[in-house]
Amino acid sequence: MGSDTIFVLGFAICPTIESNMARLPALDDIRERGATIATNSGIMSKDALHVACAVEAKCDYFITTDRALLKKAQSLPEMKTVNPIDFAILMENTDEKRSPDSS
Repeated sequence: MGSDTIFVLGFAICPTIESNMARLPALDDIRERGATIATNSGIMSKDALHVACAVEAKCDYFITTDRALLKKAQSLPEMKTVNPIDFAILMENTDEKRSPDSS
C-alpha cells in the first residue's frame, strides 16, 4: 500500500504507527476539531469525532460504509473519504501502477 495512512473503524493504520500516535494532540483538541467538523459539515457528532481522529492522525483515507457520512465528508480537504469497495479498487489500481510491467 505504500506510505498511505488509512483510518478504519476508529484506528489509524499507518506505516509508522508509533510516530503518528506520538503526534496525536490531546483529547480536548480532537473533541474541538470534531465539534468544528460537525458544525461546518453537518456530520453527526460521533461520526465527526472519528473523522477528527483521522484528520489529526494525518490519514490519507477515511473508509466508511455510511452513505450519509460519505456524502458529507467528501467536502473535507484533509483526506479522501471512500467506501471499502472503492478503496479496494483504488488500491488495486495504485498497486498496478507501482508494479513493473511483467510482459
